[in-house]
Amino acid sequence: MAGLYIHIPFCGSRCVYCDFYSTTSLELREQYVDCLCEELKMKRTAEPIFASGDTCTTIETIYFGGGTPSLLTPPQILRILRCIAKYFTLASDIEVTLEANPQDLDKTYITSLLGIGINRLSIGCQSFQNDFLKFLHRRHTAEQAIQVVELAHQCGFEDISVDLIYGLPKQTLKDFQQDIQTALSLPVKHISTYCLTIEENTPLHKMFLKDKSLQQDDETLNDMYSMLCEKLNSWYHYEVSNFAINQQFISQHNSSYWNNTPYLGIGAGAHSYDGNNTRSWNISNLQKYISEIEKDVLPCEKETLTDEDRLTELVMLRLRTKEGINLTSLNEQIRNKLLSKAKPFIESGKLKIADNHLSATRQGIAILNLIIEELI
Repeated sequence: MAGLYIHIPFCGSRCVYCDFYSTTSLELREQYVDCLCEELKMKRTAEPIFASGDTCTTIETIYFGGGTPSLLTPPQILRILRCIAKYFTLASDIEVTLEANPQDLDKTYITSLLGIGINRLSIGCQSFQNDFLKFLHRRHTAEQAIQVVELAHQCGFEDISVDLIYGLPKQTLKDFQQDIQTALSLPVKHISTYCLTIEENTPLHKMFLKDKSLQQDDETLNDMYSMLCEKLNSWYHYEVSNFAINQQFISQHNSSYWNNTPYLGIGAGAHSYDGNNTRSWNISNLQKYISEIEKDVLPCEKETLTDEDRLTELVMLRLRTKEGINLTSLNEQIRNKLLSKAKPFIESGKLKIADNHLSATRQGIAILNLIIEELI
């Protein structure tokens, strides 16, 4: 199996916290779609493990991420999907996700998405409180977010995910609890929650340099996360930031990133991984991406992962998941080295071993970055 990621870099405006590659040059959308289709055709031969044929890897998931994919029209999205079907082998039960912002969704658009084959909607709500949305420079209101989630369900979307952010400046435990309760009152099957991080070269970082109080203290962040886990205790907590109402509704596509599954990235700034030892990434510049594709050149770079790189990634990614690291998949030398470093955390209850899997406990998740640094 494999995943296919389509990066849509367009945004109506820039959120203060975002460091993903995006642009507000919306007039280039049609030209960009042309280039996506051309790259899909080029990747058919450049990435033979994904190309159509008797020995190809079946595409199990398609994910439109961004940026703001919902800034594309349904006909543009359909054109991309038809190109994918033309050049690649698709699973009959394929998961097709589109990230969307609430302000882009109305009944006509949502119904059109269902009609062209989108079967999973990931809605970037971030918060259900207008003061926080205004601070983040989100273009929607809390009321819009709630109405859109309900509308998507009424139109026929069964698999709906919402994103929430915690650790916002001046956000209290009660504020975040209110957001969680609102999400739980809606017809959603999946909730992704992210702690606000202050990335360099973002508007938020510039604000932080002037006012250090914008960053919440670790104790408050840990309390927010603990409360989140408690409120979603009956849900399937399959990755640090992700909860599904049951195992049927986990994000199959995002799980591929944590499970060493091959994935192919299409578009400016998109990354690919062959499932073995090669990673590649496209140039993060819309104009240059378009220019290179129009010259029949794939605008990407590649790197070969060493055994040490692969082990580092295994620890970083698998410890984020409920299952953790399968110790039987490691050779004896590496397993013993890993367990030696993990011993203090196991003894202190931050890590645990069950069924030959090393995983983080609730207490360990709170300091997971520190644990990972020590293990690698």
